[in-house]
This record gives sequence, C-alpha cells and structure tokens, in this order.
Amino acid sequence: MLEALISGAVDIGCIGEAPLPIAVGAGVKDLVAIGIYANPGSPENYYLVAQPDRGIKAVADLKGRTVAYPPGSGRHMVLAGILHADGLDLGASSVKGVPLAGTEVAPSFVSRSVDAAIVVGGQYFRIGKPPIIADGHGHNWGVNVILTRKALLDDPAKTAAIADFVRRAVAFYNWQGANPDAWIRASYVKQEGLTFEQGKWLDDAAGHGATRSMRSPSRSSSRSRTACSPPARSNRESTLRHMSMAGSTRLSPGRTTPTA
Repeated sequence: MLEALISGAVDIGCIGEAPLPIAVGAGVKDLVAIGIYANPGSPENYYLVAQPDRGIKAVADLKGRTVAYPPGSGRHMVLAGILHADGLDLGASSVKGVPLAGTEVAPSFVSRSVDAAIVVGGQYFRIGKPPIIADGHGHNWGVNVILTRKALLDDPAKTAAIADFVRRAVAFYNWQGANPDAWIRASYVKQEGLTFEQGKWLDDAAGHGATRSMRSPSRSSSRSRTACSPPARSNRESTLRHMSMAGSTRLSPGRTTPTA
C-alpha cells in the first residue's frame, strides 16, 4: 500500500496503525494522514493461537517455541506487545519468531510447521478454532489511517476528490454501525465465506469504542484513485477525524448520510 502511494499508482490508501510509523522511521516524508478512525480498547480481531497438542497454555509457555507473524504489520506490533508483557521477545534466546508474508501465516500454522501464530479475523475459523492464548486487547489502539501524498493537496481537483472520498468513508462507517447484521452478511458471509454466527462472533469480539462525533470534508463530484481494503470488523462506534480539509460537515454515529 505504501509503495503504491509513494510511486503515485494510487492517490488514497488505508492502512493500520503499525506501517505508517515504520515508514516515517525509514525516511518517508511525502505522505499525510487526511483521516483517522479508531476502535480504542478493542482486540481488533488479532488472536495469538497455539497448536492444541504442544502443551502451550499461556504466553509464558512460548519461550523457546516458534511463532509465525507478518513483519512490519499490526500483527507484528500486537505480538511484540503480548510477548513484552510476559517478559519475552522475538529473539533467538526467547521466542523464535518466524517472519512470513501475511497470507502465509495461517497455512504455516495449519501445516504444523510452527508452534503458534498470530492470526486475524476469519483466519481463526479457517484454521480450525485453535486455542487462543492472547489477543490484541491492550496492545493496540485500533487506529486506521487514510493517507494521501502531500503534493496532491496543492491540486484543487484532487483535493476536492479526496474530500469527497473521506465524506463517503464517514457515511459508510455510520451505515455499518447502524446496520451490523447487514454488514456481517455482506462482509463476513458473502466476501469471506464464513457463517453468520462466525461473523457475529468476530464482530462482537472486536469490541466497540466510546461514541464520538464524526467529521468529514465538504462534498464534491470529483474522483480520485483509491486503494482501500474494507475493514475486517465493524467499527460501530468508531472515530474519524478530518485532519486537513476546510468546510467539513458533522456526522453522528448511526447516521447514514451527512448533515449540513
């Protein structure tokens, strides 16, 4: 996502809370957050699971064991936080981290080539509901960021299109919060192939932060190129703060359309 934004392949991108500070730390300077939404206090559907027959009952039992994770991701951040809370880390003398691409973590666990793995959302059911020894609660803020390149904010047409996108994002999250069952059917059931009950479990397990007012920029009919994956869970009482545009409209959670 960050590479696509930096190269100019897309104008808008949506990422989790871990990649952006990593990119900034690596010297990336051309990106700016135009919107932030959050689900504070949520486990965010991050689950640290263990093979059921290897005597791993708690995080402390992972010492000397192998754990699969995708480096540079939210899962990496949450795993590091979980281990740190138990006096462990991803090092040769502590927990043996196995860095893999995000799509390879679950198959690696299923093949039993690792003792544990940090998985997300529907992956938990697709790998057979193994024992959960910890989740993301207390190790993340549930923050997601809508990004663009700074240079685009000097282009009036692009700025208008970006403002329109953020307004639509706010309206979407308000609809999602007001229609949880419809969202579960459209996302977890239709897109991910889970049962409604499994989707409901994930949606409930994600938790929902405190109610906040939501803001979006003024409406426009322009268009921009966007790369933004739909979220894996409901942010029913999420927060989205418009950070750089003028002339915003105020939204309240549960409303499906903005009001002037």
